[in-house]
Amino acid sequence: MCRPLFRSPEAVDRGLTQLSSLLSVHRNDLNITAAPKGLVVGRVVYVDEFGNTVDVRMFGDAGCLIPARPERLMHIVVDARGIIVVEKEAALTSLIDESTSEDSLLSFVIVSGKGYPDYATRLFLRRISAQGRDNRERIPIYILTDADPHGINIAGCYMSALRGCRIHWIGIRHSDYGSLFEIQDSSKMRLTENENVLLDRMLERWTDGEIDSPYGDDLLTEAKNMKASQTKFEMEALSSHGGTSSGNYNPGLLSYLMKRVSSLETHK
Repeated sequence: MCRPLFRSPEAVDRGLTQLSSLLSVHRNDLNITAAPKGLVVGRVVYVDEFGNTVDVRMFGDAGCLIPARPERLMHIVVDARGIIVVEKEAALTSLIDESTSEDSLLSFVIVSGKGYPDYATRLFLRRISAQGRDNRERIPIYILTDADPHGINIAGCYMSALRGCRIHWIGIRHSDYGSLFEIQDSSKMRLTENENVLLDRMLERWTDGEIDSPYGDDLLTEAKNMKASQTKFEMEALSSHGGTSSGNYNPGLLSYLMKRVSSLETHK
């Protein structure tokens, strides 16, 4: 990558999108693709561009890489009540470690973009979410991120890229602290200077209505609250079952996730 031209992967991504628009061609017709990055676990079967049938379940809890060209997949079959998207691979592992063979997590497909999602991960999500059992209603997508500026920004990236999908931001939210979970005070961290700059940029963009989603207001509110509190914490704080300062125990990341999903399913 030529750094004088492209200072970050996001800049490359924007440049390719603008170039495909300028040439009036599909982005993948440029024949410029990134190495596979995203990870998928669960009940997904598809035929790849070479005619091979891929059953993601055969890869077990480790999952498999999302194909570099999701637009070329055929005969996609998804048997799931929802798609859970987690920000980090470590969080995906934590969820699977907390689950059991009888757990309701098995009825979901789990995807991790391993940070900011690449184009293939975003397109793969759009394609598998369209495979509802009745072919009329999309499979819901639930986004789970850290309670930090990058986590909120990543949730915004998914929402902007997946307009038209049934997408919900689960959290983790500062507002859930004390009601759905408690963590040790030592798990809370102060925002850095760079994170404050990122928050300011997000607040400026989102105030102008960049995110076209009913959950855009939630992201904006969370960003404002985080700016005011100057604190953050990661999903792993919920995966540690040690005692909190009040003597209570946190419920674990999986329990938090399922409570949030159940609440959304009840009120859909």
